[in-house]
Amino acid sequence: MVFRKPAVEHYESLALNGVGYFPKLPQDTALPAPYTPYPEGKLLFTSVGEYTLTTSNGKIRQLPISALQTLKITPPWEVSFDPERGGPAHIRFDSLMFWNTHPYPAIRYYSGTAEYANTFILNEAYSRQRVYLSLGQVYNMVEVYINEKPAGVWWHPPFERDITALLKPGENKLRINVINLWPNRLIGDAGLPENERLTHTNVIKFTPEMPLLPSGLIGPVELKIYPFE
Repeated sequence: MVFRKPAVEHYESLALNGVGYFPKLPQDTALPAPYTPYPEGKLLFTSVGEYTLTTSNGKIRQLPISALQTLKITPPWEVSFDPERGGPAHIRFDSLMFWNTHPYPAIRYYSGTAEYANTFILNEAYSRQRVYLSLGQVYNMVEVYINEKPAGVWWHPPFERDITALLKPGENKLRINVINLWPNRLIGDAGLPENERLTHTNVIKFTPEMPLLPSGLIGPVELKIYPFE
């Protein structure tokens, strides 16, 4: 005797505003898909419009999505640089900005890791949806923690990931370790007397006149709330 698990109902076709995306693709396949599949047949809906879903049991469901919710994570940011690499141990950013254009030379020429800290409030209703953290522009990579739980190393765009499992109702803590490249420190050191430099290299490649590379967390940093069925 063979016992089989009952078939789990799943979606067999999906269309947005009358254009089929599954199992058939639209003619312009360069368009991003308006949904993301999750395990157990769940779907994350990422576009505004009228979804038409057909299940494996032949049911047709209309799902209108008129807007997607976004929550901005607002300043101030508490930022800690590494003093051993020439940065300030603590500074407050009232807005996100490029390190390489900062008026303070210790930040402008900084190369290494800086920790950004902030908090945000999330109500319980969002637990029934999926919450993505979007960091916007980042130079050059980050290590993210939500409520002191690791959310991974993000090293390429788009700097956006699902963080739902790490969240809780109420106040949440966000910590982002931002790491940039080494040339800005070398360019800064090239304009200093040798005994004041933080770096030492035999490669004479950088000069004080060279343009600095974009560095830091530029944002916007926000939470994107996606419907999830």
